[in-house]
Amino acid sequence: MSHVFLSFAGADHETAGTVVQRLGAEGVEVWWDERLEWGGNWIEEIERALTGATAYVILVGTSGIRRWVKPELQVALRRHIEDDLPIFPLLLPGTTPEQLPPFLATVQARMLPLDLAHGDFAALADRLRRAQRSSPDEAKRNPGLGPLKSGNLDSAALHPGYALAFT
Repeated sequence: MSHVFLSFAGADHETAGTVVQRLGAEGVEVWWDERLEWGGNWIEEIERALTGATAYVILVGTSGIRRWVKPELQVALRRHIEDDLPIFPLLLPGTTPEQLPPFLATVQARMLPLDLAHGDFAALADRLRRAQRSSPDEAKRNPGLGPLKSGNLDSAALHPGYALAFT
């Protein structure tokens, strides 16, 4: 079964759990580190999950992109370039698009609301499902149905380096 990979800093664990719960309620399977098998080789598990992901969501909070999020992002960016893996940056409150690393800043970001109970997770889930269904070849033939990424922005998207409100 296809899944979305969720990357986040440890400081944002509670928010990540809410995102997983809300997306799951919308029918999106999300892989996050809570699925790591106790006593297993977690580096191999993360690598398998990233390799098998059909989309990559990264939460970026005020602590920025640190520690294990950096190598996860590097793998996702490589897959974005080589395999058209869609990347969806979600900015936590207090974070601005200017804080994104240069390569990640080329992808349209969304700002999460302070109160996640009021976020439009249905729209995000729909976007993720469309990305999961779209093969790279299909996305090239019909860019309006493909994943949100630089060079393939929908009509609501702004230019890279800006974020849309997530309401």
